[in-house]
Amino acid sequence: RGRRLAVRGEKRYVLQGAGADAFLVAARDGRGVSTVLLPAATPGVAVVPARTFARDRQCTVRLDVVLPAAALAGARGTAWPRLERLRRRLAVLLCAEMIGGADAVLDMTARYVSEREQFGVKIGTFQAVQQMIAGMAVELEGARHVTRQALWRLAEGQPAEREVAIAKAWTGRAYVSITLAAHQLHGGAGYVVDHELHRYSARAKEAELRFGSPEEWLEDLADQLRLAPDGRG
Repeated sequence: RGRRLAVRGEKRYVLQGAGADAFLVAARDGRGVSTVLLPAATPGVAVVPARTFARDRQCTVRLDVVLPAAALAGARGTAWPRLERLRRRLAVLLCAEMIGGADAVLDMTARYVSEREQFGVKIGTFQAVQQMIAGMAVELEGARHVTRQALWRLAEGQPAEREVAIAKAWTGRAYVSITLAAHQLHGGAGYVVDHELHRYSARAKEAELRFGSPEEWLEDLADQLRLAPDGRG
């Protein structure tokens, strides 16, 4: 309104919001999506901690503020393409984080089955257990390959929309699948909430959904293939 900006609404699932000095807020107006830079101490900003199953530091940011026009970051109504590019880059970086978590889960599970005895033998000698460990390793290696491909294309300045969609869909599902298999192989110990495996499985589910679920990324990939079936458009 005039030379001032009224921003009202709320943003959910804001990571590390409680410790932020400022927020870059995306907001819709009559021209499209704009971004404004909003100091956290601005009157009308309320940061409410959120309880999540992953026990990470998320919050809801509630907004009812009026800002000077200088708070607008970039041209009005033009922010969406930049935000979408940012989302894709953050998604593939999250894939790298998920790979680290999945690798730790595979390592702790391989150690456990190598030490745990049942019927007088190490359970890691059972063929069914070996097959599950091998399946976890295959999913992890697949995640590594598709994530490296997406990161390489981004680093080289090449189109990477398809590769990012594949990486996020595959890696999110793989991380969850690996943690579920780990719970099975840990037996009763894996279902004790105090076991460190629970931290990984909760974070796996949260990361699978952050920036879009696997189903959303697969729909994104399908749209890209329909738009340019014979090559990149």
